[in-house]
Amino acid sequence: MAIDPLSDFDTEKVVVVTNGNNYEDIECLWSKKTVLFRADDVLIDFDTKIIRSCPAGDIEYSVVDPGYKPKQIDFIAFYNAEIRRIGSSSVKAANGCAVHGNTFVVNDNARINVASVDKSINIIQQESRLSELKQVLCDEVEDEIQREKLLGFLNIAETSDDCDVKRQAVNDFLATSANIMTIISPFIPAITSLIS
Repeated sequence: MAIDPLSDFDTEKVVVVTNGNNYEDIECLWSKKTVLFRADDVLIDFDTKIIRSCPAGDIEYSVVDPGYKPKQIDFIAFYNAEIRRIGSSSVKAANGCAVHGNTFVVNDNARINVASVDKSINIIQQESRLSELKQVLCDEVEDEIQREKLLGFLNIAETSDDCDVKRQAVNDFLATSANIMTIISPFIPAITSLIS
């Protein structure tokens, strides 16, 4: 049975507006800059709008990169969508007309895009994402035993030549990290790429 990255966590329900259609009560998992969705629940594309209800009112986000991850050996298909909050600043030009402009700096190897959406794809070396994950584990995981186990499983998954050993190490890593999934969710694609 395929692993569902949302199954063991407190998720929230949002409204997704894509291709002019509203989809309500779509289950998702939030992290700082990304949102995880099951691919079977809704189609996420560039500029899909996500409406999140908060006590102070609704907050709207736009998808910068859908981050689609196809079904793999042990995982269901899902989206790890990079998002940005919708809102722009406006200033008065010399002629008194309002000038609207957005400046967004996103992704690794970011560029500045003025009043435009960057749909290019950056290729990131897997090693840099795994190194970043190791640093996050060292900084964020307070339980020393859990941290050492997680680092050990990652090391085995990176260095082993045996596919079954790699798969077992990744499975053990994910099972051990269940209580810190919000920390590691941005790194799931790098982790799963170890076994593909």
